[in-house]
Amino acid sequence: MSTQKLSSEVLVRFVVRGEPKSQPRPRFINGRVVSNTSPEVSRWQAAVRWGAVEAYNAIERGVLKGTQSLRVDVVFFFGTKKRERWGKPHTQKPDRDNLDKLVLDEITKVGLLEGDDCRVSSGSISKAWCAPGGEGCIVEVLVDEQKWPLRGLDGESNTSTADGVPGWLKKNP
Repeated sequence: MSTQKLSSEVLVRFVVRGEPKSQPRPRFINGRVVSNTSPEVSRWQAAVRWGAVEAYNAIERGVLKGTQSLRVDVVFFFGTKKRERWGKPHTQKPDRDNLDKLVLDEITKVGLLEGDDCRVSSGSISKAWCAPGGEGCIVEVLVDEQKWPLRGLDGESNTSTADGVPGWLKKNP
């Protein structure tokens, strides 16, 4: 499923079914790099890649080209038989940042971001419990039109956040 509009609305949306897995990290053993990619992770990577390819094929070419910054929002769903958990936050491993890393890497590999994932300047990552059979994720890519309130810690601000900076963080005169 995908859509495209030129505003802060969703440019691309796709669903990936399967049990979410996090990006494996290389391990160093006796000075050598050892890969630890399991078959489950490889299946999840393939599922994300397939979803990204389907989304890429469904959108108008060039809609994501350019230098505009992008926002990627991802919601991950983990199955459990415990009904009382359904719809509640998932607060166990895998870590959300490692889940997001795998998704961004795979959608970049297929060219969905029309460049590198460094174009992604913001986004949200959520993890929730669901009924068994509902595992997977929803990925949305948008143009990042966020209005940043600060121009750095020492810059002008249209919020009161900068006023609350502790003295030890402020630049010395």
